[in-house]
Amino acid sequence: MEKLLETINVCLQKNIPFVAFRYPGEDNVHIRIQISGKIIYVENATDVLDSEGFIYAPFHRKTDFPVVFFKPEIVIDDGNIDNRLFEKIRNMEPLYADYPVAEPVSTVRSQYLENARRFISSFDGNFTKAVLSRVLVVDKPEGFDTGVFFLNLTQSYPSAFCHLIHIPGAGTWAGATPETIPMPPNPC
Repeated sequence: MEKLLETINVCLQKNIPFVAFRYPGEDNVHIRIQISGKIIYVENATDVLDSEGFIYAPFHRKTDFPVVFFKPEIVIDDGNIDNRLFEKIRNMEPLYADYPVAEPVSTVRSQYLENARRFISSFDGNFTKAVLSRVLVVDKPEGFDTGVFFLNLTQSYPSAFCHLIHIPGAGTWAGATPETIPMPPNPC
């Protein structure tokens, strides 16, 4: 796990696009790295459904954030990172400058409750799923380590799909979803 943690943190330091994820009930963390820095944006996730890779998309396509497709250049599925590969990544120049990322604005509780009221009253019985989220901005504690945070997610939520994704210029996200996500027959 130490080399896995180092790989995640080196990719963050070098601003290399990557995604790390763990399927529910599994121990192995999978990593997809774009050492070329080539980030592929697509209009719709269906454009790449027959391609091997990882799709990251906003809940609602009316946002300014595009659908991101990671076509794997480096695939790590067992947590064992070859030393030569690790050294190659560690010795790379940063792929992108440090972009300022717009900080999200916290959702005030009263506004969230109003949104929830309108959201619930709009249901017409035809929904199969509905998600309402709230943004809460908190300062990172001193010494915060993103890689350790992600690995702690995988330990704390063994039945969840856990992910960490870094897209230079757009941000870094981590999460654990309790939803059942069917594993593809031939995961990339």
